[in-house]
Amino acid sequence: QNLHGYRWTKEKVNSELKVIMNEAFNSIYKTVKAKKISYRKAAYVLAVKRIVDAMILRGRV
Repeated sequence: QNLHGYRWTKEKVNSELKVIMNEAFNSIYKTVKAKKISYRKAAYVLAVKRIVDAMILRGRV
């Protein structure tokens, strides 16, 4: 189900998940190449960036 309460088929769920996972991987891959760091560190860099961006939007930084 999504926020609207619609039921999704297994195929729809897998399709949406694939898109999300591909976008996440591509972001990490770009960070790995740009900063010449490991995939793990790149994932952490992006995670912290998302947290900081959210804090800025909420006026906490």
